[in-house]
Order: sequence, then C-alpha cells, then structure tokens
Amino acid sequence: MIYRRDIQILRGVAVLAVVMFHLDSGLVRSGFLGVDVFFVISGFLMAHLYEQGSAAEFYVRRARRLLPAYFATILATVVMSMLIVLPIEYRQVVEQSLFATAFSANIGYWLQNSYFSKAEFNPLLHLWSLAVEIQFYLLVPPLLTLARRRSLFAPLLMILSLLACMAVVTVSPKTSFFLTPLRVWQFLIGVIIAMRLETPTAMPKSLGKASASAFCLLCVISIPFLPIDGDATSMITGHPGLASVCVCLAVGGILAFGLPRMFEESSPGRALEKIGDWSYSIYLAHFPVIVLFMYLPFSGTSTGAGAGAGEMAALVGLVAGGSCLLYQVEKRNRSLFTPGRAGFAAAFIIAVAVAAGPALWLAYPIEERRIFAAWTDRAAYRCGKTFRVLHPMQDFCEITGIERRPGLMLVGNSHADSIRSSFARVAASHGYRVFFSVPNDPLVNPRFGVDWLVAKAKAEHVETVFLHFSPIDDLAGIAERVGARLEAEGIRTALLMPVPVHGAHIPAALYKNLKTGDALPEVTLDAFRERQAPLTARVRAIPSSMFRYYDLAPALCDPNCRLTDEDGHPLYFDKGHLTLTGARRLEAVFSLAIGDNKIARELGD
Repeated sequence: MIYRRDIQILRGVAVLAVVMFHLDSGLVRSGFLGVDVFFVISGFLMAHLYEQGSAAEFYVRRARRLLPAYFATILATVVMSMLIVLPIEYRQVVEQSLFATAFSANIGYWLQNSYFSKAEFNPLLHLWSLAVEIQFYLLVPPLLTLARRRSLFAPLLMILSLLACMAVVTVSPKTSFFLTPLRVWQFLIGVIIAMRLETPTAMPKSLGKASASAFCLLCVISIPFLPIDGDATSMITGHPGLASVCVCLAVGGILAFGLPRMFEESSPGRALEKIGDWSYSIYLAHFPVIVLFMYLPFSGTSTGAGAGAGEMAALVGLVAGGSCLLYQVEKRNRSLFTPGRAGFAAAFIIAVAVAAGPALWLAYPIEERRIFAAWTDRAAYRCGKTFRVLHPMQDFCEITGIERRPGLMLVGNSHADSIRSSFARVAASHGYRVFFSVPNDPLVNPRFGVDWLVAKAKAEHVETVFLHFSPIDDLAGIAERVGARLEAEGIRTALLMPVPVHGAHIPAALYKNLKTGDALPEVTLDAFRERQAPLTARVRAIPSSMFRYYDLAPALCDPNCRLTDEDGHPLYFDKGHLTLTGARRLEAVFSLAIGDNKIARELGD
C-alpha cells in the first residue's frame, strides 16, 4: 500500500500518550488509550497487507517486522533484572517472560491483577498489547476471507465484540482490558474502513472532509487528558468504555479522510511523523527502562511518579537510548529472521530466565530468603484468578469445599481476603461451609450494600455473617446496620476487629533492618487498643443479643505487636495484610468465634 504520513502521525501521538502516562507526570491521565489507537491502525493495515491465500507469507512478514526487537526487549529485561532486582521480584520477571515468549502476556496479566494495579513488579506489562495484536494476526486470514465474501460479517462481528466488551467491563474490567475477543472490535473498525472506503492518496479537498479530519485529530489528542477510571465497572467512566469508543471512531475517521495537508507538512506534523517511524521501538523500550530505573525493593511497579527533574531527564535519555538500540535491531534483523531463529530466541530466553532463578535465590542467606518469601506466602486473590470470569453473576464463592449446610459467611475488603484461608480451615474443622464475598469493597460500595448481603445470607441459609475490614471509616456503623438487619432475619453477626496496621512495608523494613540496621516499626497492644478505642466503644454499645465482636490483636501482640514468627517468617506481606503465616496465628480466635456460634445454634439463641 502507499505510504500514509497520517498513519505515522497517529502512531506518534499514540506512543507519546502511552509514554507520558507511564512517566506518571499526572498530565496525560488516560494515555493508555494510545494502545486503542494502535489497535485500530493495525486492523486497517492488516486488511491492506494480507493477500488472500498467502497466510504463510503474511505470518513471516509480520514475524520479521515484530519479533527481533520483541525478543530483544524480553532478553534485555531479564538480564537487567538479574543485576538489579531481588530474587522475589526476579521470580515475577521470569513468569512474565515465559508468558511473553509464548505471545500470551495478556493472559498472564489477566490471571494476575488489573493493568492499573502496581502491587506486582511488572517491567514487561506493556507486552500485553503485543500479545493481543499477535493473537489478532492469527485471526486475520480466516476473518478477512469471510469479510470479503460476506459484506455484513465484519460489521456484525465488530458489534458483537463491542457489546460483549461493554457488558463484561461492568463485571470484570480487567477481562475487557486484556482478552483479545473483547478487543477485536477495535481492530475491526480499521478493517471495515480499509475494505469499504478508498484510501486517500492526498489530503481532503472539501471543506467538510477537512473539518471532519481536524475534529477527529482533536478528539484523539484531547481525550487521553480526560480522567478515566480503568478499574470502574462502568461503560461510561470505565475502560474500555465510552472514551475508548470515541477514540477508536476518531482514529477511523482519520484513516478514512486523512489529515489536512497543512498539518502534515507543519513542524509538529513532521515531528510526530518521525516519532511514529520509531513508535514500535519507543513502545518496547520505554516501560522496562522506567520500571527498572525507578525500582525499589518490595515496592511493586514504580513508574515516574515522584521523580525529580534530574531523574525525569535521565529517564527520558535512557528511553531514547534504548529506543535507538531497539530501532537498529528492528531494522537490521528483518532480513536475517527465520522461524527457526525465532524459536531458538524464545527457547534461549526461557532457558536463561529459568536457569538464573535458583542461583539468584541461593545467593542470599536464609534470613533474607525468609523475608523474600512473604510475597508468595498468601493465597490466590479473592475467590481465585478465574472465578469472576467463569461465574460472572456470582458475588460469593464457597471456599471450604463442603457441600452440606450449615453455612457461615465471611465478608470484608482485602484484609478479609488475607485471613480467609485460615478462617475456612477452622470453619471446616467445625463442620461449616464458608461463603466469601467476591467484591473487594462490600458494604462500602452502594452496589454491594446491606440489602445485597442479607439476600445472599438468607438464600444460602447462613447462620452467622463474619465481618472483617481494615480500620475503615464508619466500620462500627456498618456493623450496627448489618447486625440489625440480620437479626430481623434470625441471622447472627460477628465482627472480627481489625488487625494492627503498621506505618511501613514490613518485608521492606525487615530487609533494611537486616542490611543496614534501620529501626523496625513498633506498635504495642496498648497503643493499638488506644487508637482503636472509639471503634471498640461503639461496637460494645450495639444493642443486639445476636451480635458479637472478637479482638484479634492479642493473637499478634504480646504485648509488642510481632512482625515475624519465631523462625523469622514475616506475618505481613505489606503494611497491614497478613501472610498465611500471620493469619494462622488467629486460628484460635476463629475457633472461639465459630464455637460460640455453634453453642448459640444448639441453644436456639
């Protein structure tokens, strides 16, 4: 196809939006929409580049274009991580590199967490979009063959994908974000335009077309500055949502109408065109450079937030240097590429990444390895990695595996999540099954309020609802409202009081103390109880014979609140969330609380 300067300008705008978002300056608040721009462009180009009946040649051309720099990025990130990060974070890099070399990074991150979570160390997070694009390429030959034979096929498939995307975002935003079938509609916008509209060989002649293309460019440039909540379960404010649809349609408008010649030939247009020429290399290089440069042990994915002027200048320089290196790889190795060499590159990366892990781990003394292990000393998030997708309409999961009644319910935020395995184990030993809340903000989010909880407790014939939260505002009020409603239904309520929360990331503080002698955070049982006194007073005053509360702090404080067990294993994996080791220290309290429930049931309370 003919050279399209407007496409290169769009690529330049898109990659700048993504890079500025990851630099975390706060200016480009939704720069992740740049990826949506790339997807529409990719669909447009694939419709032009694929020739029917030559699927093998199509795949070889795509592989030569993408894979040399792609594999170089993964290998460089693995090697630099060996030199820079601690073993526990390196383990995460290894897992990411395995998914990435299998072109399934989007699946790996979907199984992990939201794109917008920074809890994990993810220097290869940006490769999720390349995985989606490569997976789309697998669909190109059959999809375009059907689209050319049936004129309505592509529009109908686009509509179905878009509707599915909008529906799923109201249940699991990360699923709509990461999974290819729910992103296909973006590629298909480009495909449909390429197939239905004549490619402009010059900029629009009519005033109407010029105005339309200028308006579309304004939308593409301005929408990423708007605030969008990527974790919101809303088609309006979430992502992919209304903003994504608008950006994609605007990109489609530019692909259909082109850009005004005056803008293309202006200095900004020429600059954006040049950035667009380098956009693939810039995209590949920028994120690992930022994350590795900003790395702090136990701090997850740190981007440019808080970087000073000097650090920001260094980051920009390093991104530019890395982009230059990858651009040379991208250009010079296309002619050397073969499928066999690609397979060797993938195998080499996997071998290097996996082989280095044990050696790096054993290089540290046992005391440090115990601290590192806090990251993995916890159960899978909430009800498991895939529960929300496999059971999109269910707000509770059963976590004991016991199929018979009676039942208990554990409801709370992430602090409840950190104790659920120990709670379920104790409940099962008493003969109870346990239902756990899927949403992370029950009774705080109006969507999952008291009515929602009462209805589920009645439907499952639950005897007691156990509440456990971090020290959130109005916890006593929540407990009182829940207790009153449940009492009216003959269901008991038990509040497991908050556990001590510290002012520092515990594994990080333990590691610093071990390496440099920095003081550890200190909290005593008396000080914690004094801080919690207003909550305790309000809870004690709740007028209900079917309400109980249980103090968890004494199990962790004697009288100083412990940070590790007797063997040095951390009780927390951050400031306030208990590890499995920490949660086990609460099992005697759980047994008492569940035993009280059993006694009350037997007495007919």
